[in-house]
Amino acid sequence: MNLASVAEFTDTAGVLWRRRGRDNVDEKRLRKLLLDPAVRVLHDYLGDVTEVPAHERQAFWATAQESMAKDPHSDFVGSEFKNDAFEHLLVVHEHC
Repeated sequence: MNLASVAEFTDTAGVLWRRRGRDNVDEKRLRKLLLDPAVRVLHDYLGDVTEVPAHERQAFWATAQESMAKDPHSDFVGSEFKNDAFEHLLVVHEHC
């Protein structure tokens, strides 16, 4: 399952997240969300979902960009979600 493509999901803590919009966020918005320590970031790769801590996000995105530059089949897309407390979540799905 591609977590970035679902309309809503409940995380392991029982929090319901609803997707904002129908499309993936553009690269400018993705970078902005990655830099915001208040935004929770999840990396979804082949159904394995891991949280990306704020202090690792720049390195995570640099690695993603290297992967996309080297392999035409590699792609990273992001979707933004909000919960009832108006907190933000970015899900970055890795296609390969």
